[in-house]
Amino acid sequence: MIILIKIVMGLLLVFLGMALVFKPIIVKRILRLIKEIILNESFLLIERRKLGLLFVLLGLLLFYMGMGRL
Repeated sequence: MIILIKIVMGLLLVFLGMALVFKPIIVKRILRLIKEIILNESFLLIERRKLGLLFVLLGLLLFYMGMGRL
């Protein structure tokens, strides 16, 4: 599963790099959409406790999984 994640992330970064070199307008539009949808300040202010708890739980889960592999 980790290998698949690495492959997908690698391909994503290659495509992002190619887009930055050849079509920077597309990257600008994507970043604008991310800012409007995901990083919306009003959404973050309303849902900050839920998102914070989610990130803490995910972080603890990943930490536990990492320590279990040692």
